Amino acid sequence: MGASQPSPTRVLAIASVASFLVYLDVTVVNIAFPDIEDEFFGTTRGELAWVFAAYNIAFAALLIPGGRIADRFGRRRLFLIGIVGFALASAACAAAPSAEALIAARVMQAVAGALLIPASQGLVLAAYDLRSRTKAMSLWVAAGAVAAAMGPPLGGIIVEIGGWRWVFLLNLPIAAAVVVLSLRGLSESREASVRRLPDPLGILLAAAAVASLVLAIVQGEEWGWGSPAVIGSFAAAALLAPLFVARARSSEAPAVDLSLFSSRTFSLANLASVLIGAAFYGQLFAVVLFLTTVWGYGPIEAGLALAPAPLAAALVAGLAGRRAQPSALPALAALGAGLFAAGAIWLRVGVDGSPAYLTELLLPTILIGAGGGLAVSLLASAAAQVLSADSFAVGGAVNSATRQIGAALGIAVAVALIGVPDAEHAVEAFAEAWLGIAVFALAALAATLAIGRDLRGGSAPEAVN
Repeated sequence: MGASQPSPTRVLAIASVASFLVYLDVTVVNIAFPDIEDEFFGTTRGELAWVFAAYNIAFAALLIPGGRIADRFGRRRLFLIGIVGFALASAACAAAPSAEALIAARVMQAVAGALLIPASQGLVLAAYDLRSRTKAMSLWVAAGAVAAAMGPPLGGIIVEIGGWRWVFLLNLPIAAAVVVLSLRGLSESREASVRRLPDPLGILLAAAAVASLVLAIVQGEEWGWGSPAVIGSFAAAALLAPLFVARARSSEAPAVDLSLFSSRTFSLANLASVLIGAAFYGQLFAVVLFLTTVWGYGPIEAGLALAPAPLAAALVAGLAGRRAQPSALPALAALGAGLFAAGAIWLRVGVDGSPAYLTELLLPTILIGAGGGLAVSLLASAAAQVLSADSFAVGGAVNSATRQIGAALGIAVAVALIGVPDAEHAVEAFAEAWLGIAVFALAALAATLAIGRDLRGGSAPEAVN
């Protein structure tokens, strides 16, 4: 560890700003999607979905090795490399001359974010003792969850004023401020026991498996669900996933250390994170698209219509993080997933084609925001309870990665369920999307309840390496 130790509160604040910045860009593009479609006319919605999917897949695949690299070479060093790289990639997104260039720049963003986030989380976990980690991790994760939810309202204002490219240029001054604060407010920390770099083949197998599954779901309607291309994509995902597991088991430096999953709590918390991530990001994409295409809202109107949800997420996640005891984490996370499902079902049965924000959309989106903030933050805390010191960054990266895998799947399912319906069938298409999102949330509820007694009794289970 570094010789001087900065204030844990300062470390948490800097790390939370960085987390906010990265996760803001996960969703801020949602509100700009109609403008991007207009500018890159002739590109299908399924193809443009890769603006989201490519980011989430690359981010998820590299988060876990990013954590191990941070543990090995220094969390502060990787944090600074990540924030500078994220700023440069954001500038490339803003300057993209085509959809393909934008997708490539989004992948660059994901690579930088995958270095930044696990280093950030590792710095926070190293700064706090075991008793204080639940509060610290809940606040850190809440920053990312609130950023993800605030992307649409903030993006709406920016798109209306300056166009979609400015949603990326906004990152530059924030990144510059984080660099200045980091040079003064962070000290280096690393784990001497971590010596090997993660297996690159394992990383590629993980990314390819998720990408194949997302490709099949996104293109299913356009290519035909029974077409050779879609069936082949599903088959590739089914083949690549066990190959990835086999590679992880045989490699001396696996992309993912499967021993982390020897803890039932860790495994179930990450399964629930995949599912709630799918629900969370799928509903953000669907609600924004519904507001702009069915109700005819402009970017600012759509963004402001979603503003109450991040406020609810911030309030609930912050309160839960300060007060939740380890033994209460599963029950509170389950409550969050249940509230989320209730909000999605409400949208399924209560929203029609005539704009009626106060009576049809406001309350269910508040439920979704509150439930998502509660579930995401406390599931991350539950997973963190079983991490040993030399697995802080990599174990935290696994949980962040599972949410991003869920994000890619959730958006893919939303795109597939919504399609490109005509005006007569639009409400019906979105109703199917709300139902799919509710199913994800209910599955997350079941996985959270299954954690059972792992975190009960007021003490953390035995740490895993």
